Amino acid sequence: MLWLSSSKNISSMQTCLWFLAIRTYRAIKMFGQLIFKFLLTLHLR
Repeated sequence: MLWLSSSKNISSMQTCLWFLAIRTYRAIKMFGQLIFKFLLTLHLR
């Protein structure tokens, strides 16, 4: 478990997780907006 004691690896891992979290959040937000517009058009029809 040498990589655990290395702070450089931990920080790079945190950055990677942060990047993934932001990308996932943006994708979910975009997906939610698409679904909302779809439901709205269905409702208005």
